[in-house]
Amino acid sequence: MARLSTQLDSQHDEKSCSAVSARCWRAELCADGALLATCPWGNEYVLRQASESFAVVGCHAGGCGSLVGMQCVRHLVRAGAARVLCAFWRSVLGCAASLRRRAEADECVVAFESGQELCAPHSMSACGMHTCVRAEADECVVAFESGQELCFEESRDAAAADAYDHEEEAGYHLALYMPSADAFSRAYGRAHASRLVYSNPRFEGGPPEFSNAVTWAEAEDAANFE
Repeated sequence: MARLSTQLDSQHDEKSCSAVSARCWRAELCADGALLATCPWGNEYVLRQASESFAVVGCHAGGCGSLVGMQCVRHLVRAGAARVLCAFWRSVLGCAASLRRRAEADECVVAFESGQELCAPHSMSACGMHTCVRAEADECVVAFESGQELCFEESRDAAAADAYDHEEEAGYHLALYMPSADAFSRAYGRAHASRLVYSNPRFEGGPPEFSNAVTWAEAEDAANFE
């Protein structure tokens, strides 16, 4: 981990990484031996040493270099979104999804006579005119046969719901492999019936396998749809 941290830090050039467009990695070792790495777009990765017997089952062999797999991917969403996402993953894609309650960090709530409130982390509270509360939030947990999890965590720090359409930092994709051709067909049918099949305008006119499959014939032939 220490060697990986040094490698990531070596890519950090203060002269080329301005405050406005910091395109560099940052890394720090945690007390438990894990490595916390932050990518140029602000995503955080917690890297831990895998056992020699570790293997991701039920999907294609993954990994890159010394990275063998992702145990969990966590995405921040706005309040109220977790329950809706659970319904989508269950009823449309047919995946195992559950709603889980989790505690967020303590926060300091300062109440004013106007009815307004000032909320800040508990560590920032410096006066006696406040109430400390333990905030709670829901998260949608999608569990895969590989043992991996995709978590949609409700958070005050979540980007806007339409951030994917407007912010470069939010423009990432997830590839989901269905367990069978029948499960793939049923997922497409439910998505199409709900008008959720997406055609990427960037690849308009291109082959269906470039995330442009719209009809069932195209999706079946390309073995994918969005």
